[in-house]
Amino acid sequence: MNEQQYRTVIGWFNARPAAKKALRAVSTGAVAAVYLLYLGLLAWLAWHAMWAPLGVTAVVPAAAFVVGTALRAAINRPRPYTKYGFVPLFPKDKTGQSMPSRHCFSAAAIAAAVWYVLPPLGAVLAVGRLYTSGAADEEESVGLAGRRAFEKTSPKRQ
Repeated sequence: MNEQQYRTVIGWFNARPAAKKALRAVSTGAVAAVYLLYLGLLAWLAWHAMWAPLGVTAVVPAAAFVVGTALRAAINRPRPYTKYGFVPLFPKDKTGQSMPSRHCFSAAAIAAAVWYVLPPLGAVLAVGRLYTSGAADEEESVGLAGRRAFEKTSPKRQ
């Protein structure tokens, strides 16, 4: 998104506190659901003594997390609200390390690991992450989801 699109989306949500609160709940809930599902899958694999799939399912996301964290530090891309100089919808203390998004990167690795064990569930996670994110940082993810909501509820422009 460019600066004007960000300002439009942020303004739209700031003018609608209920929508902003709902967006925060969906964003937080989606991340929590992925991690809880992942922990449940690890527990299920351990309970059923499925050691090889458990190893792959544990190591792949852990490795992705480490690589993603190193990439973030190396790239150190400014967060959009820092770059454009405005207050974000959901304030953070960080100004850099926005790309790649650690939670999106990790969720993609978890979806791949789940796909390895349970392909239908892995597909659901992968598609869900594509719809709710597909951006380089959490603020951009919120921006993309917000833009989609804004586009669906706003009158069409000529």
